[in-house]
Order: sequence, then C-alpha cells, then structure tokens
Amino acid sequence: MQCDAVATESTPPDRPARAETERLREALDRAEAALQESERRYRGLIERSALGIHLSRNPRGRLFVNDALVRLLGYESYDDLDRVPPYELIAEQHRALAARHREEATGRRESAQYECDLVRKDGTCLPVRVILSRIMWEGEDAVRSTVVDISERIALERARRASDERLHVSR
Repeated sequence: MQCDAVATESTPPDRPARAETERLREALDRAEAALQESERRYRGLIERSALGIHLSRNPRGRLFVNDALVRLLGYESYDDLDRVPPYELIAEQHRALAARHREEATGRRESAQYECDLVRKDGTCLPVRVILSRIMWEGEDAVRSTVVDISERIALERARRASDERLHVSR
C-alpha cells in the first residue's frame, strides 16, 4: 500500500507572536528573580531569628537548623547537632505528643502548637513551646518548627505556686 505524501510548508512565526513570546519570557524571568530574592530574604530572617528554627521534610528529615536552636540546645555547631536524630532531641515522655502534632501540621491542619521538653546536649531538659507550620522550602513542602524557650515562665509559675501554698498554709 502506498500513501500519498502531504506536503506542508512551515511558515516562520509572525512578529507579534515572537514579541509576545519574548514579553512572556521576560515576565517569567522577573518572576523567578523576585521569587529567588524572596527566598533569600526569608532564609536570612530564619538564620538571624532569636527563636530556634528547625526545618524538616519527610522522608529526608532535617533540612535546616538555625544558630539560635543550636545554642539553645547547647551544641557547638550545626554539624555537632546534626549527628543527633531529631526524635532524640525530644524528651522521651513527649515524643508521642510531638509526633501527633507534627502529623497534624503535615496533614489536615496548617499549623499546631504544643509544649514539651527538649533534651540539651548535657542531658538536661529544656521546657519549650513548639509552633509548627507548613511552608514551602526550596519549592517543596516542609515543616517549620519555631522553638521558644519557656523555662523562665515555668520557673515563675512554680515559684508562684510555692508562694501560694506557703500563704495558704500560714492562714
């Protein structure tokens, strides 16, 4: 069987279409540059935050830890802290609570908050409030954990309770 060849002539795109394509490329380049600048500023904010910040993504785990969290946990450097699996930084009695809230923040809810104890390098416990948020990091979903040291608040609450008990006993 023989087929008849159909010849078609290709015509170069017209000038308006080329101009539109170029305009769209320039707009895309500007948008990509703006996104990169926004990501650079966001990374700078996280790196310089006075609060501890931990970024993670399943299944790869830890993506980033800022210097404030490294210091808060008593480590010398990120590399020193990075040798410790993330779950070992959470006091054993709070691991299930932390896992549940993390699952919520990666699932149906965009954020979650809870209080727990973290384990410092020297083995002491540090009471913290953890605020979890879903974010985009380098183009992929991630979880940002903002860690707030609440040890001073906890100490003040204990002192107040002790004072209240002394007052109650003296009556």
